[in-house]
Amino acid sequence: MCGTVALGCGETDCIGSVSSMVSLEDVGRLVAELPETVETTRHGYRTWAVGGKGYAWERPFSKADLRRFGDQPPPEGPIMAVRVEDLGEKVTEGWEPPPVIVSHRDGQLVLEDGNHRVEGLRRAGKDHAWAVIAFEDPGERDGFAAPSPA
Repeated sequence: MCGTVALGCGETDCIGSVSSMVSLEDVGRLVAELPETVETTRHGYRTWAVGGKGYAWERPFSKADLRRFGDQPPPEGPIMAVRVEDLGEKVTEGWEPPPVIVSHRDGQLVLEDGNHRVEGLRRAGKDHAWAVIAFEDPGERDGFAAPSPA
């Protein structure tokens, strides 16, 4: 099902929150399919770039990152960093990002893929995004009615 979703927070969850993680291998496979993307190594970590400008890269946790975990152990291995500041500019200039991927669980919409697109849309002052919505239960799908944009 496709439609638009509001880019705000509901009572229990926010569109834009991370509900699951993909592996760095998944990211590498996905970005390798993007036009003009080149995988390189910088500071010993994989970096993905277009025209020599890196837009995504692996990196270790910083000291500030580790402090945010408090008493909880951080996940193993490197994490992914992504440059997003240009997405808001691109939206302002007329670029329309591909739909975000949203699942419908327990009556809530949960963003599965598209966090950076959502952030770019917010920075550009937009409050809706095109979305593909996945349902586990066909009955939920059939009964679902996305609110139309105002």
